[in-house]
Amino acid sequence: LSTTCAREHSRFAGIGAIARQAGVPPCLVALRTVPRGAAPPHMKAKKAAQVLGVNEGDDEATITAAFRTRAAQWHPDRNEGNRDEATRRFEEINRAFRALNQNGNTAGEAMDLSEMLLFFQFMMGGASQPTEDAAALSVSELKKRLEERGVDYAGCVEKSDLVELLERETAEDQRRVAKARRAARKKAQQRRKKAREKAERNSSEEQDAALVRVADAVSSGDAALARSALDEAERAHLAPGDKYARLFEHARELVRRADEDEARAREAAASEKASREKLEAKKERREARRRAEERAEAEARRKKELREAARKEKKQKRREARAAA
Repeated sequence: LSTTCAREHSRFAGIGAIARQAGVPPCLVALRTVPRGAAPPHMKAKKAAQVLGVNEGDDEATITAAFRTRAAQWHPDRNEGNRDEATRRFEEINRAFRALNQNGNTAGEAMDLSEMLLFFQFMMGGASQPTEDAAALSVSELKKRLEERGVDYAGCVEKSDLVELLERETAEDQRRVAKARRAARKKAQQRRKKAREKAERNSSEEQDAALVRVADAVSSGDAALARSALDEAERAHLAPGDKYARLFEHARELVRRADEDEARAREAAASEKASREKLEAKKERREARRRAEERAEAEARRKKELREAARKEKKQKRREARAAA
């Protein structure tokens, strides 16, 4: 047991006995736990990525490396001066990793601090804390260690008996740690298996729904429905195979014919628009020529009237001149 854990255990009566009943060594018992069934609020992926210092789209290796770094940084045993804050940050880092974990959907399950410490030990490769040399301890220290473990040493007379008893208890604790680690590994494997099975079921349901939509589109002859059904089948990674190859070929043929009809309709519309524009241009040119001819005729009439008025004026002046003469 580390000195820190031994000191913290003294604050709680009977915690060593409770730990042994649960099959967990006292050094890994939570100082404050989350009651089973009272799961902490689910952490969003964006928040979890910020806590771990990664991006939401990073691969599992990057997320795991970030978890190991941050969890080791905020491990409660490494932050004696600020243990409460370290414990809070350590729990937050664990929840963030579980929220981003791609191996299983475990973000909504409660995990107390002891389980988090075991999980951290498993993720760090199963490395255990270095053990003390019992033979190097004094008799009073040996007795103190045994008392902290709740072990009765009344029958021990020699120091060697105390050393043997403490070593036996330490070995038993290590065995329990190994057992808890194996249980945690098995639980993680079961979670990953369930997650894979769930993903396979969801994928199978999506593929079945896409296949039904393709069949409905072919039976109804709806090209738009066939297009959306083929897109859905592609998103569901549905490989039709030999059994449904003809069905998918019919759906693709519907889409191809619809595309051809749409292309022909666009060409006809473009041709009609060009003809209409050409006719409008011809009408505009004809109208421009007519207006130009009208202006020319009006100008010619005006000039003729001016010449006629000038001729009459000259004739009148000559007549007046003869009359005056």
